[in-house]
Amino acid sequence: MIPLVLIPFVCMLLMYIFCLFEDEELRPPCGLHVLGFKGCQVQIAWNPMVFDDTLDKHIIINLWNYKTSREYVVDPDTVSAMISFLPKTKNFVTVSVRTSTKCGKPSDVFIFQAPAQVIPKPRNLNAHQLGNSSVLLIWEKPEISAGALRGYSIHYYDQRGRRRSLTTKSNQCEIRHLISGLIQGIPYFFSVKTISVAGISEPITEEIILKPHVSSKPDMPTFEHEIVETDLFDLDLEEPCSSSEILTFIDENNTTKKKALKVTWLPDLKGNPGDRFSVQYRKKGESIFRCSGVEEERNFILLTTFHDNDYEVYVTSVDGSFSNDSRIQDIRFL
Repeated sequence: MIPLVLIPFVCMLLMYIFCLFEDEELRPPCGLHVLGFKGCQVQIAWNPMVFDDTLDKHIIINLWNYKTSREYVVDPDTVSAMISFLPKTKNFVTVSVRTSTKCGKPSDVFIFQAPAQVIPKPRNLNAHQLGNSSVLLIWEKPEISAGALRGYSIHYYDQRGRRRSLTTKSNQCEIRHLISGLIQGIPYFFSVKTISVAGISEPITEEIILKPHVSSKPDMPTFEHEIVETDLFDLDLEEPCSSSEILTFIDENNTTKKKALKVTWLPDLKGNPGDRFSVQYRKKGESIFRCSGVEEERNFILLTTFHDNDYEVYVTSVDGSFSNDSRIQDIRFL
């Protein structure tokens, strides 16, 4: 039986023996430090590791505070990583080496005080005039994320400072918005904010003054499409029409959620984009195209009377009495 007074020394001896036989390649990285902060993320770094073989090895980053913890996995030859921090609190970080069968000893704990979280805002907002009274806003997603991106909040102000809330886009992939009913010669100030699970960003802004526009033939548009579920009104026509016939039809009784084809108009912004558009479509094998009707308020149209089939679809940009068609795309609606 070991006397109690000797137990601490025995433990130290056992730890020393363990260290002698410890797998050298599972030793923790050294020199853990912070390189800087960007938005809601922190870049941490450590000294390079030398491995005889990097197969089945990863570097594990553990970050925690007094309430929660996070784990990140990076390649063994990595020497820095950008990870999300826990805002406005002390953050504790360690790094270690792990294989599929063994976990190495963690590094010494590195402690830093995290700043308040900054929600990254959208990038490169541009306002493009369409016709006499419309503007198409286009922007890019934030460079880095602040939690899950939920969408965008869009507003504009006129010269008298009157503010109008346009919309909250719940689709993070939508980075365009059409605004109509504006007046020539008046400065308009547009703003777009990021909405994420962590909050709302500061706005990115753009100013435009609409100039007089003389109608002419639009340049050739293009379009994107996706299959979605919707309960919006049916915008399809029951009668065929040519691309020169611009008709409007809304079936107010059709509000049942169903599968639809969403067609997003991409006007040519380097030339004359037009100020509104329509969608033409037909089933493969049919001779006559059907027309969706003109759209002036949005940059997309939902076609809800499609059935499982192959279709031919194109869009038509319109400016006054002039119009121009895109190329036809073959779409399988299933």
